[in-house]
Amino acid sequence: MPTYNSTICRQCPYHPGGPLALPPTTRAHQPLAIEQRGSDVLIVARAPGVDEWEDGHPLISPNPQSAAHRLRKSWLRIGKNRQDYDITNAVLCYPGKPPSSPDGKPPRDNPPDAVALVQCRHWLQGTINSGRYRKIVTLGDEARAAVVACGLPSGVNVVSVPHPSSGRLFNSALVECPRSFWT
Repeated sequence: MPTYNSTICRQCPYHPGGPLALPPTTRAHQPLAIEQRGSDVLIVARAPGVDEWEDGHPLISPNPQSAAHRLRKSWLRIGKNRQDYDITNAVLCYPGKPPSSPDGKPPRDNPPDAVALVQCRHWLQGTINSGRYRKIVTLGDEARAAVVACGLPSGVNVVSVPHPSSGRLFNSALVECPRSFWT
């Protein structure tokens, strides 16, 4: 389980005191751990957003523009919910936001740092190699690359979609994902 005291986390740029560490008031939690429910489907997002970071659980944001909200809509359509899946992130700490957006829109979360992706790979690889997943659904390019870099056990199917809040996957398209995508 990831902790700030592990050798792996101490080498990460998001570690308190690291070059990309957020102010202490925004770091209420240790790195987010996987939510395990005994599912044979693992969902891997790229990194926690601010709501996830404050709450301590992956993919929980109520914001209608968030990946979490869009996933809930898709699951509702097929009679599923978050309890039907194991959920984790490629990077387990919140990467922060830029102070402002040049176009006047609210700033989006920073993409995960490349060094953080490598450091967190240890935790993701342990999860993937637990041997119980038949399908891994990745949300975004960073999540897919992180999963592939871990090496996959035989028989594990990886299904990828653009990150639900990337602007490349619209609510309607995610809601219309077939039942077989999520099961």
